[in-house]
Amino acid sequence: MKKNIIKLLHFIQKENITLISFKIFKITKNNEDKALEDYTKSINFNNKYIKSYINRMLIYHKREEWIEALDDFNKIKELDPKYINDYRHLEAELNYKAEIKKKQMTDEVVGKLKDLGNSFLGLFGMNLNNFKMNPNPAGGYSISIEK
Repeated sequence: MKKNIIKLLHFIQKENITLISFKIFKITKNNEDKALEDYTKSINFNNKYIKSYINRMLIYHKREEWIEALDDFNKIKELDPKYINDYRHLEAELNYKAEIKKKQMTDEVVGKLKDLGNSFLGLFGMNLNNFKMNPNPAGGYSISIEK
């Protein structure tokens, strides 16, 4: 089946026929992972084919992968804004939820970095709470140690 999809992609790219979304949907309608993989391949073959972006965006949305869905939404808007009118209702939701997801990811990374810093500083009887950052009037920060 994989060879058939690749042959189909080559044929579509060569002949500039836009049947890929239907074929991929028909082949992978019960397998989101496979569908995502196939839509990504379709985009790699022809990164101007909007329907692959739309279908991939809808799968990302369904899977609550907000950042990826927003990336595809923005790409669709960039390629041809008239296509996005049918999905305009998703724009605010995607922006809001992608921003929340980015904040969660940032908080998680910062938390892990703090844990790492505290584990290192613990060897010296200290932790990150001993350090305070104070803004300088000229710009920047100064770091002071409190015990």
